[in-house]
Amino acid sequence: MPPASRKKRASSATSLAEGPLAALVGGLVCECRGQNIIAINEAGRHLLGYRGLGTPVGRAFRQHVAGPWVKKIARSLVALAKGSQPKAITLLSFDGRASAFDVSAHALGGSGSQAKILIVATPSTKASARAQRLLADDAKFQHLAETAAEAMCLIDAASILHVNAAARGLLSMDDPRDVLGRSFIDFVHSDYAPQFKRGHKELVKLSGQSNAEIIKLKDVHGQVFDAELWVRALGPKGPHAVLLRDITQRVIAVETLRSGGQRLQAIVDAVADGVISVDERGLIQSVNAAVHILFGYTAKQLTDKPLTKILPQWTDEKGVVVTVSVLGRESIEFPATMLGKTRDVDGVRNDNSKFPAEITVTTMQHGLGSLFTVVVRDASARKAAEVAQRTYAEKLAKEVATQTREIQDLSRQSQQILESTSDGMIAVDLDGRIKTANPAAGELFDRAASAMTGLSLERVFLYGAGHVRAGQPVPLKAQLASGPFHTDIEVNLARTDGASFDAAYVISPITEARKVLGYVLTVRDVTERKRIAAEQRVAAAVFEQSSEGLCVADARGRVMKSNPAFSRLASVPTGEFIGQQLSDLLMVDAKVYRDAMDALQRERQTEWEQWITDKAGKRQAWRVGLSVIRDDQGRTQQYAAIVSDITSRKLEDEKILFKANYDQLTGLPNRTLFNDRLQRVVLEGRRGKSIVGLMFIDLDGFKAINDTLGHDAGDLLLKATAERLNKSVRESDTVARLGGDEFTVIMPLLDSLDGAKLVASRILTSLTQPFDLAGREGHVSASIGISLFPSQAGDAQQLLHNADVAMYHAKRHGKANYQIWRPELEAEAEARF
Repeated sequence: MPPASRKKRASSATSLAEGPLAALVGGLVCECRGQNIIAINEAGRHLLGYRGLGTPVGRAFRQHVAGPWVKKIARSLVALAKGSQPKAITLLSFDGRASAFDVSAHALGGSGSQAKILIVATPSTKASARAQRLLADDAKFQHLAETAAEAMCLIDAASILHVNAAARGLLSMDDPRDVLGRSFIDFVHSDYAPQFKRGHKELVKLSGQSNAEIIKLKDVHGQVFDAELWVRALGPKGPHAVLLRDITQRVIAVETLRSGGQRLQAIVDAVADGVISVDERGLIQSVNAAVHILFGYTAKQLTDKPLTKILPQWTDEKGVVVTVSVLGRESIEFPATMLGKTRDVDGVRNDNSKFPAEITVTTMQHGLGSLFTVVVRDASARKAAEVAQRTYAEKLAKEVATQTREIQDLSRQSQQILESTSDGMIAVDLDGRIKTANPAAGELFDRAASAMTGLSLERVFLYGAGHVRAGQPVPLKAQLASGPFHTDIEVNLARTDGASFDAAYVISPITEARKVLGYVLTVRDVTERKRIAAEQRVAAAVFEQSSEGLCVADARGRVMKSNPAFSRLASVPTGEFIGQQLSDLLMVDAKVYRDAMDALQRERQTEWEQWITDKAGKRQAWRVGLSVIRDDQGRTQQYAAIVSDITSRKLEDEKILFKANYDQLTGLPNRTLFNDRLQRVVLEGRRGKSIVGLMFIDLDGFKAINDTLGHDAGDLLLKATAERLNKSVRESDTVARLGGDEFTVIMPLLDSLDGAKLVASRILTSLTQPFDLAGREGHVSASIGISLFPSQAGDAQQLLHNADVAMYHAKRHGKANYQIWRPELEAEAEARF
């Protein structure tokens, strides 16, 4: 049965909900049969939000119920009439707004699906009364709540009792009574609904947690923001305080840095030392791959855990301050004298075993707080080497004391050997048999130096795993006979422990009176040198072959080097860059470059996007990443810039944005952009207490043009109409097309209704002129409805509704005119519904 028919039938019957007594009740009075509303008083219609938007008659009453009562009345409304009266129930209005009501219900007869129930509901005053009693009982708490910088909501098992000034600002409410009596869960974003499926009980479980809960909330206008949330009990059975902090900007900052940090994370994971980031509470935020090797924990196992779990002594130092706020939040402060210095502490592995570690702590500003970077190294090898070095030094001192006379009697041959090198040193006779070797040589080959005496060189010098002849002797006897001498010879050699190393050795003959008496071989480990050289070759190849533009400048910003990709991006030969200022090379304006330099004073890198026009006249979009390289004293040495061509992405983004927000035929804002601008203009009007006007325009005679001249002619007329509308309105107004032949005009900052009338008159006059439709003439007019905020509508939705109602009134009064919305026009609107 259509709603209008149901309404007519219900009205014709005798109903308590429509009688004179119901009209005197300040709340809702409705009569239901089965599940459906069959009659309702005028006050109830307004409380449920049906102001010119149809009627609740014919709808199920449970559609306007929220919370646990939805399930209780799923089968029958009779449950409302049972038990004590009234009942505290949250009702939902037509637009989804939740409010607390005191509900009483009475059975009027009938059974099953024909049972009749009379329901009376008045706005609940219990929530406000509970809050007033609590605040009146504790003046100290009232002062603390209202003056606290943190947003605070006072809740009990049913609803919100009180919100302080900070919370009112955070939730964008004009009147705190808008939320009193509502459930706090109403302000939780739907993504987090599963976490609060039991409503208030789930929220109370968070009470006493030292760490904040990170969730998404929405204000009274539906705007979503990220927040930190704490819950604190105010007594054993008393209400709870919910403390809130808006962290939206911090989340945006983290998301902005994340893309640039992905490349940095790959580098950090490649570092052999453990790298741990710790927040100001001492909780681990991230770790690199080396931490897993050192401690045996995965990153997931350590994230948000105290660093003392694996480094118990990291804050055990004079000068470190640990403070606790009134909310129970710890904060760690390191003295400047400790930052950047290496200390020895104990590390605790996953199996609870300990190992000696050395740590270096540095700090950086991160959002509103600080992050500590802790670099961890396993000091076991160093400790063992120190012990061995002390033992060796003691042993050597004893040998020196007992062998001083023998050293003084050494032959000239022995003296040459001792003085030839400080690297691994081996003296051999003419047959290649080792006569003596120093300790460094023994360490290189993992042998005792004394045990090498008497061995043939070819038993010690064996090719390592990095050589094609691994395990075979190096042919040193042939080299002793013919050289080359005094020349570095590089080869991969084996150690007795199965490992191998890259070595460079030099053969130096020992001569006396032009006679060769033997040879000295000096050997050094060049593994690290070769690794660095290989990395430099790779870095050079990456620099030259990279598809991103790269350039390096000195400390004064003068370009020293750039790669071919940058030359292609800037359309300038590479050689022309040398010596130019980096700001000129990047083609960035002075303000952006100053901001980038300021950012590099605080951080190591910064990034921005810009449109440029190169010397060839080509317009491009660049993403520029700029990094600073400093020495150990923090002095700037160089700048490095990475430039990427993002023109295609930018153009595609602009196309997508245009398609999403503008009408493809006329180029005017579409319904989506119109709704966004209308909401924003109404919000600005509310804050600035200014008048906002809205016109709803419908073309008269457009269908006839379409039917007689065709759709192409209709499209030409719509385009021309858009042009005439734009010429008729003020520069600050917004003309939009909602679809078909419906247009709107948003008019902010009006002085009075006369300004809107003047614009409407210009539009009507403009549209009276004939349209040239590809050689054929077309004529249309317009029916215009006008509504004003705030005198005629309290929000954007009501403003649009009123303008639509006024437009239909203009249609009914001869078309080609404008009408101003009046309350009595709503009767016509309801008839249409």
